[in-house]
Amino acid sequence: MSIFDLRLDTERLQAHAVEVWGQSRADWQARR
Repeated sequence: MSIFDLRLDTERLQAHAVEVWGQSRADWQARR
């Protein structure tokens, strides 16, 4: 595993976290 792979994985993780965060925020606002 190279450092480049690790960085790519981190970027994918961050993108996924932002996606989930946006989704839960939308759900929270819809329920309110």
